[in-house]
Amino acid sequence: MADELEGEVREATRDLIASRPQGLLWADLDEMGWFELAEEDPKLAVGALFEGLGAAAVGSEALDAAVLIALAAAGAELSLENRPAVVYYPPGRHAVGLLSATKATDVDGIVLSRVDNPGTFLAPLSREDGTTVLAVLDAEGTTFHPIRGADPALGLRRVTAAAATVLGELGPEYASLLAMAARRAVTHESMGLARAILDVAVEHVTSRKQFGRTIGSYQAVQHRLTDIEVALGAAGAVAALTWEGEPDSVTILTAKALAAKALDTAVGNGLQVCGGMGFTDEFPLARLVRRALFLSAFLGGASQLSGAVGRSIIASGRAPRLSGFAA
Repeated sequence: MADELEGEVREATRDLIASRPQGLLWADLDEMGWFELAEEDPKLAVGALFEGLGAAAVGSEALDAAVLIALAAAGAELSLENRPAVVYYPPGRHAVGLLSATKATDVDGIVLSRVDNPGTFLAPLSREDGTTVLAVLDAEGTTFHPIRGADPALGLRRVTAAAATVLGELGPEYASLLAMAARRAVTHESMGLARAILDVAVEHVTSRKQFGRTIGSYQAVQHRLTDIEVALGAAGAVAALTWEGEPDSVTILTAKALAAKALDTAVGNGLQVCGGMGFTDEFPLARLVRRALFLSAFLGGASQLSGAVGRSIIASGRAPRLSGFAA
């Protein structure tokens, strides 16, 4: 029964995503009943939605939904009706600005929300003591800048402000939860995208011939595709563990790192077996690769997060059990 329900949810999610090629909005998720599902079965809700988004490589504001739902479930006083737009930090950073007594300064981050003029922002900010907290910021005084980049279909925007008024503040535990919820969702999205790249590559090598044989019959090609499958298996195994019990930052960091590694492997090996065709806009792989260039680095790439995991293990003096099998 559980497998049947999961199959139905994933099919309904894929149908919804396919019907919104310009990207999912908050209202689409509400109409689908995603928020109710997220309360009852967050693992299924987030996994089905973000793996579907990754496979289709469409933009959306679904990440805001996943983050705000997780924060609200943990007791954060946030209005989902007059929801703030979440500000995500650029690669290499762990906050989007500095927090003083009443002001946020040097605000600079990425916004995925499709709302043209949000009234408020929810932003992770650094205090003078080095801790990171969440702050609700007044949008007055902020400026939007469209981010085109390699994948303009994402609809990314950069928000900046020399100074912004702080309307409310949430503690460091909520800043940590925001990072974990966002990385966990992006982990599933990365796996969905890597799987889509693998599917395109497999279709290509099984239909195209060279020297009288299908490309996929050559062992070197099979090895490259197998490497993608193995990397996906590792990411999926740890991603499943992130849903067991209370969220653990090291496990989620590891899952995101492995998902980014799987995505990088899929891009490199997928382009290799598809040859020059993989770089052309007419070939389906090109659109997926453009999305992967952003998603792999977003909220930390494989090497960056692997380093963060190592530093955390050294600081705590213990390594978490990730196998899922207690001795």
